[in-house]
Amino acid sequence: MKILSVVVLAAVGFAVQAHSAVIDKFKVRNWNVASYSDDAGAFTHCAASAEYRNGITLIFSINKNLGWSISFSNPSWQYEIGDTFNVAFTVDRMEPVSEAANAITASGVEIALADSGQLFRKFRRGSRLRVATENQIYDFNLTGTDEMLTVLLDCARQNGGREEEETPVASNRFGPAPTIPTPRSIPTPTSLPRPGSSSNRDSSGDPNLKAEATALAANLLSTAKVSGFRLLAPSEQPELKGEARWTVPQGLGTIQVFPAMSKEDEKSLGGQLVAGHAQVCKGKFSSGSLPDDGKDDRARVYSTCETDSGTVKLYHFTVPRASGGIYVFTTGSQGSEADVKKLDGDIRAAAYQVIAK
Repeated sequence: MKILSVVVLAAVGFAVQAHSAVIDKFKVRNWNVASYSDDAGAFTHCAASAEYRNGITLIFSINKNLGWSISFSNPSWQYEIGDTFNVAFTVDRMEPVSEAANAITASGVEIALADSGQLFRKFRRGSRLRVATENQIYDFNLTGTDEMLTVLLDCARQNGGREEEETPVASNRFGPAPTIPTPRSIPTPTSLPRPGSSSNRDSSGDPNLKAEATALAANLLSTAKVSGFRLLAPSEQPELKGEARWTVPQGLGTIQVFPAMSKEDEKSLGGQLVAGHAQVCKGKFSSGSLPDDGKDDRARVYSTCETDSGTVKLYHFTVPRASGGIYVFTTGSQGSEADVKKLDGDIRAAAYQVIAK
């Protein structure tokens, strides 16, 4: 996928208008659409922008090679050009997709999108786009995108883009599963018991929470410098429950989001976490609690289960969620005791660093 240069953002008016000239401009419903050329007069891209009430300008762009991206700008944002951070986005109830957002101006970021006809159709026909960072979710109504994206694609083709019926479809973005202990080979509880109060009803299907957890997981694992992590696709290891799930060379991990958990429920959560593992353990089982640096109201527990293929270790800890409730982090491994302790410690330290930003 080609990542568009600063001219994409410059073309829609929130960066220096350099190296870009307007070939044509017009309106498509509520979208401002234009085609652009470089200094030599050669076509570069077509872009469409719309400003939202939250102060953010949303831009779709398709270049001469039919590479496409979405960009966001807000005059109040302050970035260092070149900064990169992970976000997750979802259209309607689509499973969240994690991507890198690149700061290409002081007030604007860009996300390069997959060469996927299916994703292109999602944006055309969808009603709402949600974009999540580790601590905030932005909502955008996709009014008029069906007509606008159709016109934008035609604009790129007519000005020199390759002739195809649709944007090309890439292979599975998640790639093949690595040869590591997978969740299927580690007997873990499939989900945490959701406490019985109505304020904590099961919210695991909420696309907002999935997008939030996916963005948090990607940023947390990057911050922890965990190498080789891979976020699981919805079809992979469906028995492993969580708003975000991943594998690493040492094992696996999950994030579950409890958006409205009471203090009383949270106090009993450690026991529930251990009990969930005990239910699926067919061998010798042990468990215990861990100190949490003075955070006595936070659950932090571990459990081990001896199996024919080795000893499975699970570590759990909770972190407060800025908008209410908690996150529950789980790390599982059949590796050495030292490896799983280090992985849990690295992820826990990163979680407090990322969530506190």
